[in-house]
Amino acid sequence: MYQLPTNFTGNKQTKSQDFKEFEILCYSLQGLGLVKVNSTFDPNSFMSNYFVAYLSLDSGNSYDTDAFCFYLNCYSVEGGFGVAGVNANAGLNEYFDKPELVKAIANLNSYYKILSKDSLSAPLCEDHLVNLSPHVRSQINRMLPQTIGGVLFSNDLD
Repeated sequence: MYQLPTNFTGNKQTKSQDFKEFEILCYSLQGLGLVKVNSTFDPNSFMSNYFVAYLSLDSGNSYDTDAFCFYLNCYSVEGGFGVAGVNANAGLNEYFDKPELVKAIANLNSYYKILSKDSLSAPLCEDHLVNLSPHVRSQINRMLPQTIGGVLFSNDLD
């Protein structure tokens, strides 16, 4: 069973992943012709624990108009893909798999771990929280996230 990493919320001892490195990865995927990068957001600008890139799939001659999000927890190496739109808050999203992007990300940056739709959509239970401090557990219990993705990509944790 998947267990949340101890450092996913960030703290004084946890160094954030490099946002520029995340952007380079996104634009590298674009350079491979796999996606179009519509925009990227640094969590420091909106107080969250994840980076987000709004992407569109390359459908041959032109880019799809259906955008989706690439999320990456900025304190651990876990990421995933979700539906973009009105409810683009990663914790409320539908998640999905993009095997071609997972493979490309693994080739470009082997230390990011892209979680599957099933993992991100899994209902949160006590077994997922075993490695976490009492403080983080209480925060999670207070915000009542329903899924693994809702915890990994949250605007509500400090």
